[in-house]
Amino acid sequence: MSGYLWARDLNLDYVGSALPEDTDGVFALASDAESVEVRKRAIVRLPATEDERDDTSVGILRSHVDRARKKRPATAIEFRLPLDHPRFDHTPASEVLRSAVLDGSLGAELQRLEAGGDYVAVHVRRPARENEIGPNTHPDRWLTSEWYADLIVRIRALDELSRLPIRVYSLGDPKSFAPLSEVAGVHLHLNGERDRDFVELSAARLLVAAPSSFSFNAALVSRGAVLARAPWWHHIPDAGRWTHMGGSGSFSEPSLKRALAESAALRLRNVEEN
Repeated sequence: MSGYLWARDLNLDYVGSALPEDTDGVFALASDAESVEVRKRAIVRLPATEDERDDTSVGILRSHVDRARKKRPATAIEFRLPLDHPRFDHTPASEVLRSAVLDGSLGAELQRLEAGGDYVAVHVRRPARENEIGPNTHPDRWLTSEWYADLIVRIRALDELSRLPIRVYSLGDPKSFAPLSEVAGVHLHLNGERDRDFVELSAARLLVAAPSSFSFNAALVSRGAVLARAPWWHHIPDAGRWTHMGGSGSFSEPSLKRALAESAALRLRNVEEN
């Protein structure tokens, strides 16, 4: 997404690359990588800059692009960003990311789920590998089961959500989620298949995103309302179908109602267009 957005800012075609972990083709990312013969393509590496919030970043990159084009006016050029070049606001890539999923191996399943019964999806970030994330190593990202149970009670207080089933997606031993399983209407979806979980998160009427790229990306693909903790290291909007929640899980009920209404209108437009 960072590469796509920087290419857009620089008026360049985005070539992109394959996602090595996407073994089943969930993301059908368009690529023109083979449209130019390798022997006729020059490689120019762009410098590292701050993210797009720094007013100088685009100017620095554009100057390198312009200089390379002047030196090689008749040559096709491939510009490469540094590894993990920073980008704060990923939300403008939402449409292209959603299109990639709709064109991918589970696109029809996403549409089927969105057309089915409404539900609330809650992502609880837990380690996929030993020593990956924990309350001591990542206290800023580790939220307890009790924290989520309290949040669900607050969500249930809204009339629009009071009767919807709530699905909790995570990894680990069911015993560690006892405070959640004891809440009426909560269904645990633990240790599921990664790609299937991603699509089910994306299809929810309301997605409660964890401090995690997994559910943040699902929120970008989604057309549902999103409740996410802010601040985070990427931009979390507090407009449209997005709503901020604070560190304690507090949120503005009018803001969440606005997000639900915006989401409903967006879904209706998608149905009409299709």
